[in-house]
Amino acid sequence: MVLGLTVNWGDICVQVAMAMWSRISCVSLSVKPQSLDRERYFSSSPATQHNHHVLTKPIVAALARLVPLGTPMLRSRTIPAFVILGALAFTSCKHEVIEPTPVAGTFRVYYGFHWDGASDLDLDSTYADVSGHAIRFTEVKFFMGAVHLENAGVEVARYEHRYALCSPDADPSMAYGDLPAGDHDVDVVRLTLGLDSADNHGDPATAQPPLNDTAMHWGTSTANGYYFMVLEGRVDDDGTGVVDTDDPSFSYRCATDAALRVAELPYTAPVVMGRDFGLHIHVHICSVLAGVDVLATPSATGYEAANQVLMDNMVTAVEAE
Repeated sequence: MVLGLTVNWGDICVQVAMAMWSRISCVSLSVKPQSLDRERYFSSSPATQHNHHVLTKPIVAALARLVPLGTPMLRSRTIPAFVILGALAFTSCKHEVIEPTPVAGTFRVYYGFHWDGASDLDLDSTYADVSGHAIRFTEVKFFMGAVHLENAGVEVARYEHRYALCSPDADPSMAYGDLPAGDHDVDVVRLTLGLDSADNHGDPATAQPPLNDTAMHWGTSTANGYYFMVLEGRVDDDGTGVVDTDDPSFSYRCATDAALRVAELPYTAPVVMGRDFGLHIHVHICSVLAGVDVLATPSATGYEAANQVLMDNMVTAVEAE
């Protein structure tokens, strides 16, 4: 059996209007024609009654959709209770939809070492310097520092006092931090090669990784600072093209505040809110050694002439992808 209520359309509209006017989110319908709400409605001003009618239009429209005109139940003014309740729920109950806030993505830098092309640098392979001398590396390391992301000359994000000790046999990635809110375009990456002065003269004994690597620090005094880049290995001195343990070693350790360099790399990519952003840095060691005769100048420490050339070359030896 379907429960029905015999109602007066005017009473319905008045009761619904009063309930909605009272800011009740889900109304409870009363069908008693002599209710206080009805009396208060008819004793109100014409303007107030007009506002009530405006509020009840959605209810009437919903009932009309649920109960087609001309049906027996509408002619008899007997409407099943579920129809009335359904109309009220459809029009009176409003649920606010809250969109989730996207979580900021992570900015991560990936790096790779190459000789003069796309192939990876292999410490077990033999290469040739600018003068054609065969060389083999035993150590290739450098500090990658602060990164700035820019678009049309405007800074999008800045990551200061973050360092990665890059080498062919280390983890080839580093998370620099969270990305800024919103979507952005990037057209330039400014990459610091080395350490800023404050960090360069810190104490490695109390520093956080990777600055706690004492092998990358120049002596025991903080005045000397860190080695920004280290290139070491052996060079063929007898012209055989074969590098063995009898050949002399070479060592370049670039240091001092003056050795700091900043590479400005063109790079076009969008930064999308909620997604990670990965920057790939390629280091071409052949370009780093350009103009350096390893056999003629097998050693340089600090900021000697060869160190200056190597750090200058480093600026153009890195590229972003």
